[in-house]
Amino acid sequence: MMRMRWKTTHLTIGVILLSAVPLGAQVRELKVRSIGDDIFIEGPGIWKRLVLEVEPYKEGVLLSPEGRKIIYHDKFDPYKLPPLPQPVTTFTVIDVDAGKLLYKIPLYWGNGRTGRFLYAVEWLNERFVAVLGEGSLALLDTEEGKQTHNLWGSRFSLAPDRKKIVFVRGTPLIYFQHPEEYQSLLSDYVMLALVEKGRPVTKENTSSNLTAMTVFPEISPFGEMVERSYRDLRERHFMRSGFCWSPDSQKVAFVEGHRGAFWVVVLEIEVKDSEVKVSPRRFELAKELGEVTGVEWTSEDQAIKVVTEKVTYVVDLGTGEVQVQRSQ
Repeated sequence: MMRMRWKTTHLTIGVILLSAVPLGAQVRELKVRSIGDDIFIEGPGIWKRLVLEVEPYKEGVLLSPEGRKIIYHDKFDPYKLPPLPQPVTTFTVIDVDAGKLLYKIPLYWGNGRTGRFLYAVEWLNERFVAVLGEGSLALLDTEEGKQTHNLWGSRFSLAPDRKKIVFVRGTPLIYFQHPEEYQSLLSDYVMLALVEKGRPVTKENTSSNLTAMTVFPEISPFGEMVERSYRDLRERHFMRSGFCWSPDSQKVAFVEGHRGAFWVVVLEIEVKDSEVKVSPRRFELAKELGEVTGVEWTSEDQAIKVVTEKVTYVVDLGTGEVQVQRSQ
């Protein structure tokens, strides 16, 4: 058994390696867990122990998709009264093979946001990590050691290619406190963020959605917020479902309420370098609609199914025809 130790300015890590099998080859079968001050990686033919210098907390320990990195965060207190501390927590990134600290990345969410709860942490690929909070989504770049996105909204949805994220921009809290005064402004906007198109989020600038663009019902450049006042309240747009991406990640569908009816909206999204082109199509479903329980693409991606409590609608994208199928 060989014990090796690397020193850094932040912590000391020792590695005990009992197997020379590359982690990437069997990463899907690996398990990572934290016991006391140490982190263990286990799997077929593999047993690896990272001996960490004493730190107060290690929560949410996750192994990267290829097994080359581990990320975890410090203690996160969801019951701390506002205002939120900045940063709200700090993520530690470790190189598994070398057994050394790569980065400590502070996590910032926008000032004045609720964001008290940290719901999930997920590796999007070997480089980027998504952190989902209450009304907030952050992306961390583990190669550059920085937070690159601070998104605020709801219904966050990642494309199958794991390169695009759509979400609904939330309504500022003041509108909920005085809804009768802000009826003309209460409307939903669909936002798009590109995983690889970010900018550093720092303590000095925690503004949200600077790396997102509005793509429906209007289109605006990255970082420019649309806030339209509707004289005719029927013209407002309200989401009635979650998002459903096509398997090729080129289109995303959802259901909205608009002009006293319910519609399927399909956004075709084309990204070339940093240029984004969005083409929307809309298909009217019905004047009355029960709760939407699902939105699905057909196997040929030529039609969309909208499943409600009593009726299923099938929208042919080629002809625009809407078929109604009654539930048995």
